Amino acid sequence: MNNKTAALLVLFILFFSSQVFSQSTTGTINGVIVDKNGGAPVESADVTLFNSGDSTVLKGTSADKEGKFSFKDIPFGKYTVRANFVGYSIMNVKGIVLSSENAAVTLDPIKLTSGSATTEEILVESEKSAMQFDGVKKIFNVSQNPMNSSGSLIELLKNIPSVSVDADGNVSLRGNTNVKITVDGRPFGLDGQNRSQLLEQIPANQIESVELVTNPSSKYEAEGVSGIINIVTKKTKVFGYNGNLSLNAGSRDKYNAALNLNLKSNNTQFFTNYSYNLNNFVITGGTNRTNSLSTVENLFTQTYDGHSRVKSHFVKGGMDYFINPQNTLGLSVTYQNTTRSRGELIDSKAFDVNSSMTSYSVNDYNVDSKNNTLDLALNHSFKFKNPKQTLTTDAIYSQNNNEENGYTEETFYTPANQNPGLIQESSTINDKDLSLQSDYVHPFTETTKIETGYKVRYRDKKNNYSNRHYDYS
Repeated sequence: MNNKTAALLVLFILFFSSQVFSQSTTGTINGVIVDKNGGAPVESADVTLFNSGDSTVLKGTSADKEGKFSFKDIPFGKYTVRANFVGYSIMNVKGIVLSSENAAVTLDPIKLTSGSATTEEILVESEKSAMQFDGVKKIFNVSQNPMNSSGSLIELLKNIPSVSVDADGNVSLRGNTNVKITVDGRPFGLDGQNRSQLLEQIPANQIESVELVTNPSSKYEAEGVSGIINIVTKKTKVFGYNGNLSLNAGSRDKYNAALNLNLKSNNTQFFTNYSYNLNNFVITGGTNRTNSLSTVENLFTQTYDGHSRVKSHFVKGGMDYFINPQNTLGLSVTYQNTTRSRGELIDSKAFDVNSSMTSYSVNDYNVDSKNNTLDLALNHSFKFKNPKQTLTTDAIYSQNNNEENGYTEETFYTPANQNPGLIQESSTINDKDLSLQSDYVHPFTETTKIETGYKVRYRDKKNNYSNRHYDYS
């Protein structure tokens, strides 16, 4: 194999992303037929399923006594549903799409007009808009953007309006850093000092949408006065085994890989996600400062060159057990590991008003850090007939361990009689958090609701810090 062929093969592997496990290629379409005037179910209404491409009839059925119908084992594709009954208008529902991302479609109620011989049509929108409003929330559907297929969550947030991320990875909402970040409505260790590191470990291709709440209710306490950023992860809708593997390489020495495996049946769903990220950075810069009023120091210059390397592993696994249509029990485990190394060589010079050098020093700065986070979550949700009426209970345990060691060695060349210095710093953070919370939401009207709940939280946090100075005298 020559070098050219080998290079092409490597590029193909790096950018290859495909389904690697067998998965179901059929879906289900459900619906209900009602009278447009009174809302009563239209029993025995004829329902026909057409292929949108060539208008061929695929299946036919009749609505039951509750007006409900269902088409099962339908191959992925685009379809039209036609509903009609004696003495009613004909209704065509077009643009119904079945896919691996949308394998179970439930149509809005199909309303037939009595005493009419006309044919009406409804177009089903197959894709969500990039941004939606839902009450007090702004929802950004980021999964539809191909630019979010690689990289980390921290990079994805940089592209969300009203959200800012600084050079150190600190997230702010509308300019305020006092923001609460949750994943699927739960904190999952994202409230600590190492939040930026944790966000870097979550792969962007696992995110379905980002929700912004700029006026949070009292259920969120006072932890996020500027608002809430909720990260909604992807949930499989495909029955059976499925999974995907992606490998990506980018400019400036960036690499990442992700593996997702899922198993879904009628009453259980198992999932596991793994991602690996490796980023290498080159750090260069400089400063020139002139003091025209000083009679001692007139010019100060500083240049720095360095490197940074970040390597992370992210693993999440769990299951959902659908006890019955109203009750769901979920269990998940998340583990994150990040190692960082950074080194900089800083060259500093000062000159007097006569352009004579008054000081010249070189700082050699190096720091290494390790961070490990473990989250265990058990949750239960109860569904009412009104989808806006909810009761959820969560038990979450989080453990975060961070260790950082660094040193700065400063060498003076001018004045020559000044001794070199050495500073050694080390810190460890051990944080354990256990919380139990139950929330109930009861809507009265479309704009009025009451929220109530109960929360108990126990936290044990230990910080150790040491700083040593040596002057070699």
